[in-house]
Amino acid sequence: MNTEQSFTLSTFLQRENASVHSAYSSELAFFHAVQSGDIKKVQEAMSPLDSNDFGTLSDNPFRNLCYHLVISTALITRFCMEAGMPSEEAYTLSDLYIRKADTAPTIEAISTLHRQMVFDFTNRMRRMKTRQVFSKPIRQCLDYIYENLHTPILLKDLADFVELSPAYLSALFKKQVGSTISAYIRGLRIDAAKNMLQYSEYTSIEIGNYLNFCSHSHFINVFRQETGMTPRQFKQHFFSRNWQAD
Repeated sequence: MNTEQSFTLSTFLQRENASVHSAYSSELAFFHAVQSGDIKKVQEAMSPLDSNDFGTLSDNPFRNLCYHLVISTALITRFCMEAGMPSEEAYTLSDLYIRKADTAPTIEAISTLHRQMVFDFTNRMRRMKTRQVFSKPIRQCLDYIYENLHTPILLKDLADFVELSPAYLSALFKKQVGSTISAYIRGLRIDAAKNMLQYSEYTSIEIGNYLNFCSHSHFINVFRQETGMTPRQFKQHFFSRNWQAD
């Protein structure tokens, strides 16, 4: 059967089974909601990954969902990049979720991963849009912090980078961001640690070292203060629950 014959047959079967792809306008509304960081609209527009809206790419239900997750991730990645998400951040997220799909053991795990991916991108876009109201020095600081989470970040280095005095930068940062520079850096590092614990095989020692905590005990203490759990407890609760086969 050639391609044209296959296409004709597929169209006929979809019509007979009342199985059609979602309207292009609906898909665009969903992707634009993610792109704009609009959580409410994403919740309204998002279809479950196992719905008929996505069509059939494989007769194997599990493989079919995996394919759709990869496609959805790739499209969302590009929509977010077009709206200003740094390409390195977008591609890293994309790679992370696709790798997790490759090892997910069940259909339920794939569906859970899809929701996590969608809301992860959406929340990051929402935070990025919020950052756009900041002054240029603060935006530069935020970018510098994000790109250097794995290295020591000193107030003097930040101040030199944006050509302001340390005291003035501290006051300006607190006024616009709503937290101290050290608290902001700590929060970002813990967010990164949570993602790495949940979606990677790295140990808490490796993660703490990578994110430049001065010792493993310090990492554990800060993580517990921010989340109410130790890194080990967090990984056991989230990683094992979502990805390990029963």
